[in-house]
Amino acid sequence: MNKDANLRQIFVQMLFALAVGQVALKCGELINLKGSNNILGSVQEYHYVYSHLLLCVVILTTSWVGWQISQSVGNTGKINSIFSLQYIILLVDIFLVLSYFVIVRGAEIDFGSHTIKEASIFPEATWSMIIFSTYIFWDFITKGITISYQIRKDGTYKRARKFTFGPFFFRTWQTIVCLALTMFINYNTEPSTPIKVTMLDLCLIMIFLIFRG
Repeated sequence: MNKDANLRQIFVQMLFALAVGQVALKCGELINLKGSNNILGSVQEYHYVYSHLLLCVVILTTSWVGWQISQSVGNTGKINSIFSLQYIILLVDIFLVLSYFVIVRGAEIDFGSHTIKEASIFPEATWSMIIFSTYIFWDFITKGITISYQIRKDGTYKRARKFTFGPFFFRTWQTIVCLALTMFINYNTEPSTPIKVTMLDLCLIMIFLIFRG
């Protein structure tokens, strides 16, 4: 099947582009707070915001690459009905991109007052947990559920869906490990300074890179 002709793929790609645009807006606002001639000073003062935005870039780009190269039947099929597995996959794709939007919007930048809020790891860690949990569900419906065709006595074929544990577990055990790591960061760390928030952002970046690697 030609994926270029799949309107679902084009629609989700547009959502990814919008999410990246939000990161660009945040970066522009952050740099202008210190003036375009003092970018180094901006990074030194608001390093925890830059690490937050770097995490957003890593999540968005690695997710787009992983989604784009996925050859799962559930990910490449066209939507022919809203009462179909492909439609559910579309909803999951949209939810994931919306989760990326939430993480981007969680950056400590207040557009209204043009100020920076206090450093916090809550939006990054919490929504990273939600993202990895959704990845598990996405793997289940795209890799865990397979379609087989059985021939009837009259020569026609009957389509049947079945759960295949092997491919699902082979792909999902890494996701479960990454989910556990993000849960540890979320529930067992209490960063009290901006530098600690930055370090935890970097830890989350490594988790996402390891997951994709």
